[in-house]
Amino acid sequence: MVRSSSRVGKVKNFPKAPVSEVIFGVTFSEKWLSIEDQFDAQRALSDAYPRVEILPPIADEWMDGFQLTQDLNPDRMGVVLVRLRSNDGNWMCQIQANKFYFNWIRPDLEPVGSYPGYEAIYRRFCEAFQALSQRFPKITSNPVKYYDLGYHDRLEWQDYIDSLSDAHKIMRFNPPEIETPEGLNNSFSRYTYSYGPLGGYGVFAMNTATAATGKQVLQLESTLRGILPNQSREDWFNAAHMIQYDHFERIFTPEVLKRWS
Repeated sequence: MVRSSSRVGKVKNFPKAPVSEVIFGVTFSEKWLSIEDQFDAQRALSDAYPRVEILPPIADEWMDGFQLTQDLNPDRMGVVLVRLRSNDGNWMCQIQANKFYFNWIRPDLEPVGSYPGYEAIYRRFCEAFQALSQRFPKITSNPVKYYDLGYHDRLEWQDYIDSLSDAHKIMRFNPPEIETPEGLNNSFSRYTYSYGPLGGYGVFAMNTATAATGKQVLQLESTLRGILPNQSREDWFNAAHMIQYDHFERIFTPEVLKRWS
């Protein structure tokens, strides 16, 4: 992950890291767009994001004790999610009755090294959010329920190790000690944890998948979610970004990080 910003502090660069997606999200406490507004919002963003998809809405999710709970309230979340993509497929806006998500995406066929950096993605997120705020001023007065910042990495693990039984050689993760002739070849794990410094919690998932190239990949997904009283949106995202960076450095071994620098 490339992280360089005078605003959020000096950090190291990993231009060869396999970052595949970055997600900024805002979830409001109440519904802020009708279904007619959602399609009006699509028209407001159509120049930069002309490709339209209609999907089911995303449920609100929060940690209650040791359990993640979902809120499936149609009066708040609406009935559809309007997804808007740029023509090059690298950028996506997701608009729901109570949510706005903004994604940078590196497709499987696009080589590692195209990650534009946190500040560039955050700037485009703000530009899209500002366009919606101008069209729908009520956004600015609707209280925020929580923010999201997610990072995804897709690592072609067979370029580093012969079997997932050797995952500890590239990341601080020890698979079960199961003796097999060819070693382990799939992994599906998901962890949750409370995170008070951001007023919420985190989710970390590690799964295997097959990329469009046919290669096997380790897919790592790290999400931080929360909100703090009297903290601005920018300050929350900047803090979450630095925490994500720290987690990234802790997850992978120094040997792999050196290969990505």
